[in-house]
Amino acid sequence: MRKFKVVVWCDHCGSDAEGCFGGSTETIGSSYESWEDAQKAAAEYCCDHPYSYRVEEEDEY
Repeated sequence: MRKFKVVVWCDHCGSDAEGCFGGSTETIGSSYESWEDAQKAAAEYCCDHPYSYRVEEEDEY
């Protein structure tokens, strides 16, 4: 079964180590059962922040 994750970053901080997420990216929440669930969570999380995001399929181990 495929699972999805949401990776977010701040467009304003870029690679500033003292900025949001340490100038890097952050994975929010946990695994999501569908791309749509992950997309909804990302949109809600990022709506009031200068963040961008992408939904990715989690690696299988």
